[in-house]
Amino acid sequence: MKLGIYTRVSTEEQSEKGLSLENQVKRGIELAMKMGCDYKVFTDAGLSGKIPFDKRPGLNSLLNEVVSKKIDMIFVIDLDRLSRADIIQTTLIKNIIKENGVRLFELTGETNLNDINQELLADIKGLLSAFEIKKTSGRIKTVLEQNAKMGKVPGGPLLAFGYTKDSNKLLIINEDEREVVELIYKLALEGKGSKAIATILNEKGILTKRGRSKTGNTLKVKGVKRTSFVWRDAVVYKILTNPIYMGKRNYSGKVYDCPAIVSEKTFNLVKEGLSKRDQFKNTTNKYIFLLKGLIHCPKCGGLFFGHKRENGNDNAYVCNSYRYKHCGNNGINIDYLDNLVIENILGLEKLANEAFEKIKTDKYIKSQIYHLDLCKTQIKEIEDGINNLLDITQKAGIDPSQFKARFQTLNSRLEKLKEKERLCKKNVGIVKEQPLVNEIVKQIVKDFKKITDLNHKILFIRNLVSGIYILWDGEMLNHWISIQFRIDKLQDYILAKEISINRTGVLLNKKRVVKILSEEIKFVKVVNSEEGFMRGTIISAKYNS
Repeated sequence: MKLGIYTRVSTEEQSEKGLSLENQVKRGIELAMKMGCDYKVFTDAGLSGKIPFDKRPGLNSLLNEVVSKKIDMIFVIDLDRLSRADIIQTTLIKNIIKENGVRLFELTGETNLNDINQELLADIKGLLSAFEIKKTSGRIKTVLEQNAKMGKVPGGPLLAFGYTKDSNKLLIINEDEREVVELIYKLALEGKGSKAIATILNEKGILTKRGRSKTGNTLKVKGVKRTSFVWRDAVVYKILTNPIYMGKRNYSGKVYDCPAIVSEKTFNLVKEGLSKRDQFKNTTNKYIFLLKGLIHCPKCGGLFFGHKRENGNDNAYVCNSYRYKHCGNNGINIDYLDNLVIENILGLEKLANEAFEKIKTDKYIKSQIYHLDLCKTQIKEIEDGINNLLDITQKAGIDPSQFKARFQTLNSRLEKLKEKERLCKKNVGIVKEQPLVNEIVKQIVKDFKKITDLNHKILFIRNLVSGIYILWDGEMLNHWISIQFRIDKLQDYILAKEISINRTGVLLNKKRVVKILSEEIKFVKVVNSEEGFMRGTIISAKYNS
């Protein structure tokens, strides 16, 4: 016989309740000695009970050993150590224990899950625990919002540069750092860029926020501890664009007044100056290409590179094969492609909405969306019913076991609906992510508009664009272009903008203009992310045609 001792404690619980891991282990070992059996300890230190069991290494390992018949009994100091999540998580854990004939012990004694009365009480206890977490979470959120209104700040020592907090946790100006912030804005008004300003600060030996901190002045980077820090252009840029410095603090999407270091007029002048600055010029390269390393040739599998001459005869992205044995895939004008990519990034909100509307027209998807919405409504109704029934029993002082049949019926329906909801979500695919994707895309466009430094712009585009594919049709004299965007939360899909253009163009006011032949926007599932997005789907299909 073997006893699995499961211990878990979150930071808050340990500080508030004294539920130390050592104490839980000690009680478990005492039970093992009393039962005369071997034991094994499974621990999840600092993890909340709200986290699903498959994301908690200790609990996941314990349940795996239960299924493989290596554990005969489980000890937890209290059932809420196993789960404080929703009823589905609690039920899954309970079923694994029951189906494998494992005995469950708490500090108060054994809980027989095969006894319907004890099982019901365990379910009620789990519901109450989950309900309490929701109430606590709501209270914490309310307190944090109220603190923000009052000008209080949470967190450690690394607040925005130029600020600190007093004994009442109110945000106040750090007078030593104020001078540095004023210097940064002064240099920006003089026309200096963020990189030049960072260089000046480093040359003057001015310490960064982390360098000044007594408690946050160390940082591990790839396992190496760093204790010295320098100013970087990204940090300077953030100071120049953060409205907190003109007295507007953003917290959870809302703006609150706070102490200002610079005037609103100064802040706006600097912002305007940043937007008008020329592209980054301090580079050892003769030319900087915006889309370097992103353009793929579907014909030979190579990359395109920027090809320029001072006399202006060449100004194109061309396939690498041009340097030895050309594959026949002709290049494309650098300015045209750069502008096309930028134009589509700025219009990313519209592209995403059009792609979502297109995928929603599928009849099967529409049916699954309908049933998903219906499931959500019914699940909420049942959960409200369970909570109401619990409130009634508590207020009336009634033994909840008298409602055993009703609880079992509600829980059974809830489990079936949750499973149906899970399948609908899976079938719907990316459609359910539209609200979140819309927010992400909106922020992407907003952030992109702020960038004035070319190096920052190149890095931003590299993170957003997974690939650009160019294919030349020699018979039709057309270029096919696919710009593929990698958007957070859409791990299995990319947003693709495909466009066909006539390279010879058309004459307009005696100037040759590119003629757009067709455009298509769609979400496409990733085939093999290691070899590049879409290879073998859009690319090969287009090439073969």
